[in-house]
Amino acid sequence: MKKIALMLLLSMAWLPQAMAAKEYTKAEYIEIFKGNNEVAQHRAIETLVLTGLSDPEIFDQVEQRLIESLPYATDRDGVDESAWLMKALSYSGNPKYAATLKNIEQGDHHRKVRGYAKKSLEELQRFEIWNPVITNAATFTEGQSQRTNMLANGLKSDDLGLMARSVRYMANQRNSEPFLMDIIAAELETPRLLTQDNESQDVYAWYAKVLASSGDEKYKPLLQKLTLSPFKKVAKHTKKALAQYY
Repeated sequence: MKKIALMLLLSMAWLPQAMAAKEYTKAEYIEIFKGNNEVAQHRAIETLVLTGLSDPEIFDQVEQRLIESLPYATDRDGVDESAWLMKALSYSGNPKYAATLKNIEQGDHHRKVRGYAKKSLEELQRFEIWNPVITNAATFTEGQSQRTNMLANGLKSDDLGLMARSVRYMANQRNSEPFLMDIIAAELETPRLLTQDNESQDVYAWYAKVLASSGDEKYKPLLQKLTLSPFKKVAKHTKKALAQYY
């Protein structure tokens, strides 16, 4: 699997306010994708990431809408709509949809549509690996919500890409649940995958930034210790986060 360009994550703007994701039921997803409300569909697609859902009952509807959208994907709006639907398919991690994305990539479509199809196929292959990890109920903690447990599984995984996606999701949602913050703190205290590699340092820099965003004094000594880390990128971004949140 190709190395993910996680360095780009650190250049993203910190969102100005919380953007709490609505929780949808399986039936609600099916109903939304059966309809024609593109705004509602885009909102639903935003919430599909890291849900572990791969049900054909949901994604067959998405696939059908994608196929129907392709003849109209000749201008900016049309291309954008097809791109949204391909992104939704990728979150399923279901190899059933790989052929559809591959056919679009190789088909006679707008060049941007083909490009989005290629990226979505790569994403689908990642989520095919990630979804079983985040939905592994054997590692769930009793008393925590399913969503929280899935994020925890992602944060504790052995996959830097999944770790990055999980912590970035927390950042975008302004999620400061103590249970998740303690998991992040434990990882920073004993970093299992931290090396001089840029990809690795980017992930741990995000962990430090999200932990600092809690503003919890109990994490301050750990964060201060990280400012002296021999891993320069981690130290640099931890210093910035401390200055911002403490």
